[in-house]
This record gives sequence, structure tokens and C-alpha cells, in this order.
Amino acid sequence: MAQLAGLPYVRLRFDAKGERLDAGPVAPAGITDLLVISHGWHQDADDAEQMYAAILQHMQDAAAASGLLEGRKPGVAGVFWPSDKFRPDLALETVPDIPPGAGAGTALAGGRRDISPVELRELAESVARLLGLPKKAFGDLALKARHGAGNADELVEKMRSRLPLPGAVDELTADEHARLLRRDVPGRVLFSDLQSGGPSGGGTALPAAAGFGDLAASQAPAVNILGGPFAVVAKLLNQAAYFELKRRAGLVGEALADLIDADGLAGVQRLHLAGHSFGARLVTAATARLQSHRPHSLTLIQGAFSHNGLGVGIPKGGKTIDGTFRDVVADKKAGRVVITHTWNDHAVGLAYALASRASNTVASGLMKVTDSFGGAKDLHGGIGANGALRLKDGEGRSWSFDGASVPGLQAGLVHSLKCDFIGGHSDIRTPGVGRLLVAAMA
Repeated sequence: MAQLAGLPYVRLRFDAKGERLDAGPVAPAGITDLLVISHGWHQDADDAEQMYAAILQHMQDAAAASGLLEGRKPGVAGVFWPSDKFRPDLALETVPDIPPGAGAGTALAGGRRDISPVELRELAESVARLLGLPKKAFGDLALKARHGAGNADELVEKMRSRLPLPGAVDELTADEHARLLRRDVPGRVLFSDLQSGGPSGGGTALPAAAGFGDLAASQAPAVNILGGPFAVVAKLLNQAAYFELKRRAGLVGEALADLIDADGLAGVQRLHLAGHSFGARLVTAATARLQSHRPHSLTLIQGAFSHNGLGVGIPKGGKTIDGTFRDVVADKKAGRVVITHTWNDHAVGLAYALASRASNTVASGLMKVTDSFGGAKDLHGGIGANGALRLKDGEGRSWSFDGASVPGLQAGLVHSLKCDFIGGHSDIRTPGVGRLLVAAMA
């Protein structure tokens, strides 16, 4: 029997449509607890498995020290799905390190830079593979599209032919921001807007140099904001990858649920689901769809989906709607839900918020999450930045977790834990995350 970090282990590999690529059981034999864990964006199988091994070793150490899983026999199913094409760095422009203690205030030094034709072709060909388009022809078209006009129209139409319609990914992408998905906005208009800073020509109204306090302009970091015709095309390509991966995470999650239901998990007493980044969306979609099993725990580690995804009363078009995964909470589809969040995570706090708008307009000074951009007051903020918002009274609990010990987590609640010991989106191979998994599984 295969093992990972000393635990019985199976691999669950899926293609882009949610079809399983290998045969065999869903759970290792002889276990009482099955932990199904999923990676997120920009990870291949090797990197994902290394991440799983590191987290599981920390989980094992925490379980041994706390005794909370004594008498249990955990095993692991690692999920692998094609997810490695979205680049947060392109959504984020260029983000330098933020000086300690800095607040909002000062303009940044620096200028604009373009990417190279070679880099654009590489990105275009990877997106072509992602969308199932002819690689070389699509790469050629991407280079021509830097001139805008008909070539930009054709590039966008080819991407749209493989992308979901507005509203097919989740309800919030149906609004006026999801311009890449809207068939009535020509590619040349998207291209022109990205070059000029937004549909109004002025970009998103955001504080200049958010994150740099009262630094004098001469002290502000030099920032080369991605601009120029090649970079504009790259941003459009990256946006297409974002929406495709968002949809794909949902498809694979639903397929995972069907696989678990069909398998039956003989002998397994407790099912636990955990996911990182878009993998959090994947396991939440699985939890929402499961019919014959109710997970004992659902753990979302720096999740890349809406912070309103579990909530109610989301404003839209003059009315209010429920979140995409509201049923997970309303129907108590998991024994407990555990969420890590921190504004240290720029990939969710900034890149996700930017990508969700689909206009990709950026204030050149945007360097960290604020209340109104990526934060709790932003309709497009991520759950990995702010935790679960818009829950009903009594459904959730929020507090800070320093990662130093195994916390006590009440059953039947959504626990939003501010985890500032997590230094960035991928900084999760830590003892604190292992302790949190033990708490979720206890």
C-alpha cells in the first residue's frame, strides 16, 4: 500500500472534464478517517504532492503531540487536477515587499514595462492547451492581437468559444464586470480599455500607493507596472485561464463527490475534505453535491472563491441573492467548516479580486488589500482574504489563530480564522496548518 508522510495514501487524478484518469478505490484499506485534499492553481502534480506531504507530516506531529486523533486510523486521498495555467503575477502587476508598519499614502517611483514576445507566445500556447485550441495558430494570433482591431476581436472570440457564459461559473460573474465573458463586448474594446486604464479611461478609483504610509516619494519602492501591447494581450489570456480554472474546479469537485458516493467508502467512519486556493472551491463544490456522505470537516486553506460564497443577502441588480455554496451552511452539509484567511495573501486579496472584476483595471499604487479593494467591503473579495462573510447570526465564529497550538473548534459552525502566521498564498506547509487540520478532524 502506498504511503505519504507515513499515512496510507491513494491518488485521485482527474482530467479537465472531471473524468478520473486512474482506477482503484477512493480510500486506502483499513482506515477510519479519510482526508481528501486538493491543491489549487499553478501547481503541477509533483509540487502538489510535495505540499501534501509537508502538511500531512505537520498534521501527524500535531496529532501525536495533542492526542486528539488517538484511536483513529487516518488515510489520505490526494486529488490531482489540471490547474497550472493561471498566473497571479500577471493579474497583480508587480508587487514589491511592503515595508513593515507602512499604511496608505504616497505615490510610487517606477514606470511601466512590457513583456517579451517570447513570454507572450509561451503564455498563449499554454492557454491554448488549457482551452483546447490549436497551439501554434493561437500563439501567432496572440502576437498579432497586440495591434488591437480585428486581431484582438478574433483572439477574444476564440477564447470565448471555450469559456463559460456569464453566470455559468457563479452568480457574481454575471454582473457588468465580467466583460471578457460577455459576447457583446468586442475584443478591441477590451484591449483599448486595458491600455487606457478602464472603460472610463481612468481606471479603478483606488488610493495611490496603498500600503506605503507616509514614505516620501523618493523612498517609495520602484515599481514597474506591466503595460504595453504584449502585456495587455497577456492579461486577456490570463483572464481566460482564470475563468476556465474557476469553472474546472467546480466540475472536478462535483465529479469527486460522485466518485465518493459511488465508492461508498466501506469502513470509513469520518470523511474530511481540505483544499487550498482553487482547491478550496473544488472541495466546497464536492461537499455541496455529496449525497450519501456528510463530511465531518471541510477545511478551506487560503481559498480562492468569494468571501460571500457561503452567505446570504449579496446585493446584485437591485435585489439580493445567496452565495454559490450557501447550501453547504444552510443544509449543514459538513460537521464543521474551517477557513484560514489573511491579508498577507496577495494572490487572493489582490489578484483574485482583480480577476473577479474581469476588467483588469488597476491603480498603479495598489500594493495591498484595503477594506474597499479585496477586503470585507469589496463585493469581489476572496474567502482566503476575509473569511466567510454574510452568514446568518449564529452560523459562524471569527477569531485570530496564531498557529502555535491546536485550537478547539465547535461542531456545526463556520470557523473563520485570521491566520497572519501565513505569510503568503503558498506559505501553508507549516506546523500551524497541520495543527488546524487536526482540530478540524478531531
